[in-house]
Amino acid sequence: MSDRRRFFYAIRNKQTGYYLPGYGSRKGHGGFTSDKPEREYPPRLFWRLQDAKLALWHWLKGRVQVWYDHEGEENWTHTCKHDRKAYEMEIVEIRISTSKVVEQVHRL
Repeated sequence: MSDRRRFFYAIRNKQTGYYLPGYGSRKGHGGFTSDKPEREYPPRLFWRLQDAKLALWHWLKGRVQVWYDHEGEENWTHTCKHDRKAYEMEIVEIRISTSKVVEQVHRL
């Protein structure tokens, strides 16, 4: 990461402050649109604001399932999630800062 670029974008629930989780949280139950904002997992981070907006748009539409037909064509279907409201969510900037934790490494 360059010194010029120390921030990302994340999607957060305004009421709870919980973020839509990153890729490591899935436990084999589907993709990103299956997740809900959670406290236990680190947030999913986006390099670009437009990527976060697109991800939020898909998440608000509902659970996305991608499948392939007999000709190999990709098809997408959305299972509506009526409890997902755009006004409850926001895209926030996550700033990354670094600091030295250990002054000197000692040999054991």
